[in-house]
Amino acid sequence: MSQAELSLRETELLLLQNLMRGDNSGLDYEEFRDSNVNTARYRGDRAESLYGSPILEPAREEGRITQVRFYVDYDDGTIEKPVQVRAYSDGHISTTKPTQEDFLNELEQHLAAIREHREFLDPLDDLIDEYVYQAFRGSFASPEDIHRERVNRAFRNLVSDYFDEDDYQDEERHIFESIIACLGIELSRLDLTADTYPDVDEDEMMPRHEGYIEDFFENYAVTADGMTRPDFELLSSHLHHMLGQRWESPLEIIEYAIEEYAL
Repeated sequence: MSQAELSLRETELLLLQNLMRGDNSGLDYEEFRDSNVNTARYRGDRAESLYGSPILEPAREEGRITQVRFYVDYDDGTIEKPVQVRAYSDGHISTTKPTQEDFLNELEQHLAAIREHREFLDPLDDLIDEYVYQAFRGSFASPEDIHRERVNRAFRNLVSDYFDEDDYQDEERHIFESIIACLGIELSRLDLTADTYPDVDEDEMMPRHEGYIEDFFENYAVTADGMTRPDFELLSSHLHHMLGQRWESPLEIIEYAIEEYAL
């Protein structure tokens, strides 16, 4: 397996924490767009919502997660104890306390599931990178960062429309932002008028959020994919159909889309 296949992007690091039902206690950010910043590290108590803290907002907007630390309650057969898991972007994973083979097996199963679905886990910022500089090439100003900020905010607000913070962790909601973008791109490549796909109510659509969601899918289709603009209203109805359902984990919505849309 190559280093690229072993590596874990921020969506995959957060998804590993989610699948292991972990409580976040630390985040490292690197790869900042501002070259004057190299690394930002945050540590907290497992009882607090570190990812959702306002203090992380600059790092969330400008950098990428390269390490997550989270606690899980592990029973080794004698006593249940909190174990901190540290997962790194290079694929390296360690724990602060010894664990048995069953813990390692669970970890490997989750990593296998993540890698099986990784084409639907591209971080939203990576997807924006695929078109933003070409789409705005020749502009007198530098609108790329403004566009990126608006698209990220629109997807963040879109997730809030469907996934209540009382039912989903902040980290889990962030994963859904990227999954929605990935699934929307895949669906925009299909002829959604075909009767082989779910029969959705075309009058029911996602909130528009000032058109920035639509801008994202149109820019990606035209610039990154070299396609014509998708029928956004129809695409929106199909995404609304999926987002309106209750999902126990982010992987469930991906598996549903794979099954129903033959992805």
